[in-house]
Amino acid sequence: MHLGARIRKNVAVIVMVLAILAFAYAVGAQQARGHRIGFISSASSSAMAARDEAFRQGLHAFGYV
Repeated sequence: MHLGARIRKNVAVIVMVLAILAFAYAVGAQQARGHRIGFISSASSSAMAARDEAFRQGLHAFGYV
């Protein structure tokens, strides 16, 4: 094999490996999306405090919080 062709082949392999590593790093760096729960009520926040805490405890019991 000619020396120039061998160098080009090695460079191509190195570029492919670096591209794969860069892609793997970029995928791993993305943060997982969190779930959101909305609740609409006409009650005051102080009146809903006990229910909010019970709801959070229920979510925690199932491993969501």
